Amino acid sequence: MMRFDGKVAIVSGGGRGVGRAHAELLAARGCKVLINDAALDPTGRAGQGDDPAEQAAAAIRAAGGEAISHKGDVRTCCNDLVVRALDEWGRLDVVICNAGGSHGGMLADMPAADWHNAFDIHVRGTVDLARAAWPHLVASGAGRILTTASNGMFGNPFATSYGAAKGAIFAFTMGLALEGASHGIHANCILPAAWSRLTAQIQDEFATEVLEKRFGPEHIANFAAWLVHEDCRLNGEGFFLGGGVAQRVTYALSEHVVLDNPGPEDWAAQERALMDGPVMPSGTLIDSFAAQIAALDPSLAGEAETMRSGGVNTKHGEAQ
Repeated sequence: MMRFDGKVAIVSGGGRGVGRAHAELLAARGCKVLINDAALDPTGRAGQGDDPAEQAAAAIRAAGGEAISHKGDVRTCCNDLVVRALDEWGRLDVVICNAGGSHGGMLADMPAADWHNAFDIHVRGTVDLARAAWPHLVASGAGRILTTASNGMFGNPFATSYGAAKGAIFAFTMGLALEGASHGIHANCILPAAWSRLTAQIQDEFATEVLEKRFGPEHIANFAAWLVHEDCRLNGEGFFLGGGVAQRVTYALSEHVVLDNPGPEDWAAQERALMDGPVMPSGTLIDSFAAQIAALDPSLAGEAETMRSGGVNTKHGEAQ
C-alpha cells in the first residue's frame, strides 16, 4: 500500500472537486496536507464568503487526518503557502498544482484583461507555487510536483486562453522534470476529465450524466497519488485520464522530409509526406472525451459519437 506517512503536501485549488479528492486521499494515507482555495466561483470571480479550503481541511481532521487550510489566490499567495506549510510541519515533499477555473469566450470578443487574467490563474499560479516550493522539494530528496493541464490544450473554440494556459503548463512541466532530476525531484502532468462544478456546466445531458456517474474525482486522485509517491519513477510524463481510463500524452513528430534546396512549390508537392505519421490529437476537448467514454464502455460509443458530432457547447466545463 502506498503510504505518505511523515510527508507534507500542498494542494492548490483543493477545496472542491478534484483538488479536494487529492487532499483527502493523501491525508487518508498518512500525509499532512495544506489545502489552498481562493473561494472563487467557476469563472474566477469572488465567491459569497465561503471557505471551501477550511471545509475540506475540517472534514479531513474529523476523519482522523491532519490538514490545515489557506484561503488565497494562487496568483499572489504562493510564497505564503509554502511558509505556512514549513511553519506548521517543517518540511515540504509534494506539491499538487490544481487551482484553476473555467474561462470561456471568443478571442475577438473577450476583453484583453479577461484573457490574460484567465491565463495567469493557471500559469502564474502553477509557476509561482513550483518556484516557491523548489528549494524545499530539493531538501526533501524525493520531491514531487504534479501539475494540471487539460485536453483543451489540443485546441478548442471559445477557450483560447484556457487552452493556451494548459499547453504552457504541460511544456513547463517537461522543463521542470529535466531541471529537477538531479535533485530527486520528479514532475509530471495530468489532463483530468472528472465530474465537478465546472464540468457540470457542459450543455449536454448525456455528457454530464456520464461524468457524474462514471467520472468521479476519486479516479483522478488515485492516479495522482501514484505519480506523487516517492516510489514512482516516472518523470516528465503527461496523462489524459478519467473514470479509470488513462492515456499517455506526448509530443509527436512525423518522419523527416528532406529536400535539396527546396522552393515553395517543392514543399507543396510534399504535403502528403509531411502530413503522414504521428500527430498530436486533433479536434476539441469534447472529441477526446467522447473517445474516452467509448474506451471505458463500448456500449456507449454510439451516444458518445452523437454527443461529439452534435456540437456540444464547450464554452465552459473544461476538465479540472
